[in-house]
Order: sequence, then structure tokens, then C-alpha cells
Amino acid sequence: MKNQFTIYCISDTHQRHRELTEKLSSIVNGDILLHAGDFTNYGGTFRSQGGGIDDFNMWLGSLPFKHKLLIFGNHERVLIDDDDLERVK
Repeated sequence: MKNQFTIYCISDTHQRHRELTEKLSSIVNGDILLHAGDFTNYGGTFRSQGGGIDDFNMWLGSLPFKHKLLIFGNHERVLIDDDDLERVK
């Protein structure tokens, strides 16, 4: 028998991640949580709202998954320095 694992995927939470806390916290055997982008509303607003990124990071860390993957979406582009983008090209 092959090893099996579960993957849960969410995206486009746009600073409303805490609304998913109860549902995601009730998952007891989740192996991987993938957030497929757009956890902010264009980054700059999120950055200036008194710890928005820190709150998202703490929330993500509190969820009962063995592994968590975060992919930046188009709304997070402003969180990346232009120097970082040049290294990726």
C-alpha cells in the first residue's frame, strides 16, 4: 500500500483568514495546507494595518497541519522588493 496524505488548498482570503479558523482548526489529520495566493488586499494596505502580516503568520502557524505552503499571488507583489524580482527572472 502506498503512503497517503491529505492536502487542503485555500486561496484569495484577502485579509479575512481568521474567518476560516474554526473550520481549519477542526481538521485533525491534515498533512499539508496550501495557501495559493492573495492573502492580502494589495499588500501595502495589509502591511500598514498594525501587524497584518504578523497576524497572518501567527494564524497560519496555529493551524494543525504538519506542513504549510504559502504561494504569493498578484496581491502580494508589493511585498517583494524589486531586487528580489530581478533574482527570480
